[in-house]
Amino acid sequence: MGLSGKAGIALLLAVLALAGLVVCVWMEISRADGAASKGLGVPLDDSWIHFVYAKSFGTSLRLDYNPGQSESGFTSLLWVILLAPGVAAGVWPALWAKILGYAALLGCAWLVFLIARTRGSTTVAFAAAFVVAVDPLMSYAAMSGMETVPYALAMLLAAYALVERKHRLLAGALAACAWARPDGVILIALVWLALAVERWPRKSAQASSGRGTGYALIVGVPLAAAAVWCAYNLAATGRPLSSSYYARAGGLPSAFSLTALAHLSSETAQTFPELGGLGSMALIAAGAVAAFRRAGAARMIPVVLLPPAMCVLMGGELMQVIGGTFPGNRYLIPIFPLLVLLGAESARWAGELVRDGVARRGGRAELAEPVVALLMIVALTGLPSTHIENIRSNAARFAAACRDLREMQEAMGRWIRDNTPEQSTVCTFDAGAIRYLGERETVDILGLNTARFPTQDPAEVKKRCQFLVTYPKFSEALIAKTAAREIHSIDVPAATASADRLMAAYDLRGVNHAD
Repeated sequence: MGLSGKAGIALLLAVLALAGLVVCVWMEISRADGAASKGLGVPLDDSWIHFVYAKSFGTSLRLDYNPGQSESGFTSLLWVILLAPGVAAGVWPALWAKILGYAALLGCAWLVFLIARTRGSTTVAFAAAFVVAVDPLMSYAAMSGMETVPYALAMLLAAYALVERKHRLLAGALAACAWARPDGVILIALVWLALAVERWPRKSAQASSGRGTGYALIVGVPLAAAAVWCAYNLAATGRPLSSSYYARAGGLPSAFSLTALAHLSSETAQTFPELGGLGSMALIAAGAVAAFRRAGAARMIPVVLLPPAMCVLMGGELMQVIGGTFPGNRYLIPIFPLLVLLGAESARWAGELVRDGVARRGGRAELAEPVVALLMIVALTGLPSTHIENIRSNAARFAAACRDLREMQEAMGRWIRDNTPEQSTVCTFDAGAIRYLGERETVDILGLNTARFPTQDPAEVKKRCQFLVTYPKFSEALIAKTAAREIHSIDVPAATASADRLMAAYDLRGVNHAD
């Protein structure tokens, strides 16, 4: 590439930063039916759930959904901790989440570059990083207010530390994965497998102060992090994992059922449509073979094995996305950079073969790697026109979902704040924006945030709540059995970010003590 030293690295980083920023800004300025996302919206209510806990943690160092009521109804402890300083400082939570999301996207691209460069060509490494920086699903996730891209960053940091034999960094990255999402244990197990296969860091010079030090850190730190998180969950909810896991999870038997395995193919194809072609699949498969052909192959075990493991478990119905609005499956998106790394392995291998062949024939061998790198980009993203169309379609979906959240859940939350007594308790189907913007004690009738409350029991709903906010289509029995009186409704035609187009608020006062 002709670039070396600090100036060359700075230029590469600047190009990646600009490329990623262009796609992220495209998401933000896209319009849906004449309404822009305005740079402040998020495309699903789960983001607001994290904002609720982040506000609590940033102001009181407690994980309270309602003041004084510790819960764990969120996907990612790590994401809550990262969000907390900005939210506590008064930054609009969606804006702060987008800033962190973009930083995480840039970090993912840069780590892909660093990992791929240690394996060979700088040109191929930069091409791989560029693919990650401009991927529309990665940008969608970065701007969504969710933990998806920061989780990918933690996984890549672990992969980089493993490749570079930085065991302290690896221990910290694995701890971050343990707090990022419950499925982080898959990566932790694969890293331990890689170390067992290579018997590192016992043979590493870095372990000269004590052969067991490296293993103790890499095993002990993530185990301690997981233990702290499980202990909090047990104290707060009586269960070792977050409430959101129990509300969404089908368990391991569901992940390996015939239905789940049949579902796996469609989920994976929807999540990575650009990788469904024969060329990209062959590139990734060849990359898995190439990764094990070189010295240090064991250190690539997580990169090679994590994508299929995540696809089987997270794409095979272990986790259910209720009302999810991400294109594809958001639980699979974090493995995209790893698939790109496998593509880079394949491209590096092909580049070496082509270069050697051209050199033997007296040709210009220096052109081999740039040509192969360009072909790799096309294989993983499609032609430029196809890639631009993918960005455009995802940006339109992003804007439509942000608009729907703003016009329904966010609007309902503000209505609750302005039209209900301050000491009211609200039972609600969607638990994020209505709790954050409504500023009322809130009970989630899906069970995400209320582990000790029998949320589907009409008698308990009448006893505890003064107001009910739900979708009439999904709560007909609950509405009828509580004798709820409708007092407000919001209709968003063709809603994509909600369970239904119609959401309504009901008054339960006066019926609280009925049978």
